Amino acid sequence: MRGEDIRAQAEQVLRKEREQDLQRLKAELAMMREKCSRLKTLSRLSGLLNSSLDFEYVKRKATEAAAELLNCEASSLLLK
Repeated sequence: MRGEDIRAQAEQVLRKEREQDLQRLKAELAMMREKCSRLKTLSRLSGLLNSSLDFEYVKRKATEAAAELLNCEASSLLLK
């Protein structure tokens, strides 16, 4: 093999590795954004729970936050 061929192959390998790294970083970024969103929801819920003595309001907001965190359309809360 000539030096030019080896260099071309090395550059191709490096491009492929960079693309794989980029895809991995994009996936990690998406996961971090999802975690950040969930933490914001939990923080907001914590503030709501500590800011009101109105049980019905707190109960409604807690079930709304649970639905949001679980990515579902509705939720319910069972209290014992």
